Amino acid sequence: MAQSEFNQNLREQGQSRARVIILRVNNPGYNTNTLDIADIEDIIHLPQAIELANAFQSALVPTTSNFGEDTLRFDVERGLGIATHVYPRAINVNYVTRTLSQTNNQVQSMINKVIEELKSLLGINLANSVLQQLTTVITETFTNLYVQQQSAWLFWGRQTSSQTNYTYNIVFAIQNAQTGSFMKAIPIGFEISAYIARERLLFFNIQDYASYSVKIHAIQVIQPLIHESFQPLRGIFNIITSVNNRSAIQITEYYDENTHDYPVKLWDYNNIINQKWILVFNQTTRAYSIQNLIARYLVLTWDSTPGSNKVFASTNRWNDSQFWILESTADGSIFLTNMKDTQFVLEIENSSTTNGTNVIVNRKNNNAQQKFYLNKVNQEFQDGVYKIKTALNNSSVLQMSEDYFGYTSDYFVKLWTNNNNDINQKWIFEFDSTKSAYQIKSQRDPSLVLAWTWSVPTVKLPIPNNDDHLWFLQNAGSGTYYFVNMTDTRYVLEVASSSTTNGTILTINKRNGNLNQKFLLDMIN
Repeated sequence: MAQSEFNQNLREQGQSRARVIILRVNNPGYNTNTLDIADIEDIIHLPQAIELANAFQSALVPTTSNFGEDTLRFDVERGLGIATHVYPRAINVNYVTRTLSQTNNQVQSMINKVIEELKSLLGINLANSVLQQLTTVITETFTNLYVQQQSAWLFWGRQTSSQTNYTYNIVFAIQNAQTGSFMKAIPIGFEISAYIARERLLFFNIQDYASYSVKIHAIQVIQPLIHESFQPLRGIFNIITSVNNRSAIQITEYYDENTHDYPVKLWDYNNIINQKWILVFNQTTRAYSIQNLIARYLVLTWDSTPGSNKVFASTNRWNDSQFWILESTADGSIFLTNMKDTQFVLEIENSSTTNGTNVIVNRKNNNAQQKFYLNKVNQEFQDGVYKIKTALNNSSVLQMSEDYFGYTSDYFVKLWTNNNNDINQKWIFEFDSTKSAYQIKSQRDPSLVLAWTWSVPTVKLPIPNNDDHLWFLQNAGSGTYYFVNMTDTRYVLEVASSSTTNGTILTINKRNGNLNQKFLLDMIN
């Protein structure tokens, strides 16, 4: 599209919030076979609309031979295949194939039928300017064809003295207040049989009478908006309801790994691990997996049972029902929109803040029970040098060993009697605010970190973009803490066999509440 044409279209729209831009592209490097209509409220998203339009070019295929082999129509099956491979991946994909007909009625009557069908497909309120433009385009699908007869989006098929076949292809893209954080696109193909000679059809107006058979092929796709400056949230958060700005969502307090679905409930905030959620952004879906800190393989999930509005923490299967898009609001709260159906958001059932209230999904209505605040878990221990004592005797400490683990260059971690002069017993704690977790470095060699890479924890060089050297300190009561490894948050640091003998190896095990999994911190500096 020429830049001057683009600027002219903007000037023609004036101060309209919904900019309607007709892209009449003649450059073969761009879209050449569809008429594209873009209702874009924020002009920075126009390139995404153009990319979508271009993507669906390969869904145009020849029609049947009796219609005309040289005419191109929109193929729904091919369009569905494209929708699953665009980036970001399209969601809420559905399609329609309709045939409308009329006998010896005004052209305006058929235009009205088509417009009503398309308004139903679009499924959102259209700005008046957009509706007017849509009406104009559909009117031009049936009238003023003499002017358009060489246009790239119009293909003439077989003709007789009493019938003219032609196809007309459109891509409609929308980004406005109704679509929220999404781009909605509807590629539409018309196969039109007008029971009249082409010579008359070319000069039709809306008052003329004609018989028609109009087949509409369309798919609807919704795609998360792309923001070049977007920085995804990372770390551990409490999800607080805006109903009282206090209660948090959590999974059942009793955790049993043989259970695969845990109901998600509302509860008074009390800083327990069940109320903490890890946000992990997926670049392909442009959405978040929300993992519970007690076992990060459990993710916030809309129950897949048809008709259900229940929400669980379930085993991660990477389904759309397990991805959430965060939509910000003017008051600083967010909606958590589910990718299974973007009309549904997380909700507190009946706006109740009673402990144990169900967390569900419901159609978005902008009420307080659908709004939440994300409170990031703050640093509890300031950065510095610490000794790590076992709660078994409150005196023996973790020490980086002098011997290697197997054939690696990684060092064992062992329990040893406290010795203030031994630098191997001193650990540098550094809080990683992006992950809401700590790196624990050896003071003897700060390039080495405490990590869980092998069967036991070792002190080693960190692996970039890996969670094996990140630790969350979970309150275990009486001033003690579990050292939770962020690779698999079911596992915590443990003194092997609960022995306090010098040289006892530190290992990793599933959290069980025993004393050999609890530690104290003594700050040195």
